[in-house]
Amino acid sequence: LEPSFPSMFFLTQCQVCNHVLEADAISIAKTKRQLELLQNQGSAQIFLTVVNRSGIPPADGIKGIEEQVGCEILVMIPPVPELCCTAAVKKLPIVCIHPESVPALQFSKLSDLILDHFTQNGSSSRSDRRFRRDRRKNARRDKGGW
Repeated sequence: LEPSFPSMFFLTQCQVCNHVLEADAISIAKTKRQLELLQNQGSAQIFLTVVNRSGIPPADGIKGIEEQVGCEILVMIPPVPELCCTAAVKKLPIVCIHPESVPALQFSKLSDLILDHFTQNGSSSRSDRRFRRDRRKNARRDKGGW
């Protein structure tokens, strides 16, 4: 995360930021610093997704990482290189190729949690704008403006 103008502008426009980190000590220490920067730049809700590529469970578990970085962890995605490789070769998401695998289930859980965040908070200003835009499209379509 570099503090450039485009990245800082982008952060001010976000409603949700999902930060991905690995479960090792160096990544956790860097994440803590990056989260401070993210919290100072924007008002987005910040979540964490832990990718455990080493396969070694973290000593303190998910709760220990949450305490160290001070942010909620949504999911931990375990290593399954052969499944991910197959999905990459076929150029499809792992949830399509191996829907019952642990990473696919974790990715599905992650998307459900983020979607739930939007439906609970109700991004009303965006939905109102979308409704007005759709209404204008329908009006033009009805008048033969397409």
